[in-house]
Amino acid sequence: MKIFKLPAIIILTIIISSCASYITLDQIQTIKRDMTYLEVRELVEKAPEESFRFTSNEMSYYVEVYQMQTGMSTTSTYTPPSPGFPGGLTSSETLTSTADYLFLYKEQNLFYWGFFYELNKSEDEEVLKISQDLIEAYQLKKESVGSFYY
Repeated sequence: MKIFKLPAIIILTIIISSCASYITLDQIQTIKRDMTYLEVRELVEKAPEESFRFTSNEMSYYVEVYQMQTGMSTTSTYTPPSPGFPGGLTSSETLTSTADYLFLYKEQNLFYWGFFYELNKSEDEEVLKISQDLIEAYQLKKESVGSFYY
């Protein structure tokens, strides 16, 4: 009976990790400028958490926002045994920290990708010009009630 416990735990871990609601750096390493949103989605293997369109300097842009894994931490807790009972109980909890990560499309092709706080550090002059409009559009989107997509 013990032989089956380890494979079951491994399979369960794989299933749970594949259901994660965030993307990882490994998933986006091969992303390149000018990819379509379908090509990007195929690499990240998830639908975006949010998407929206905005206009800046008379140009229309499409944005997809995902949660990017930025760290992990595990805490363990030991509970001593009750008097008269052997052993104790150790439990652990793993927490994943994430941040908003965006894919910016211009004319249906990937134009920029990164964290929102990186927009102002871009070397691309167009990204710098539209960054404030993009941030404002995203803040309005986050504040709106109802559907994530419009």
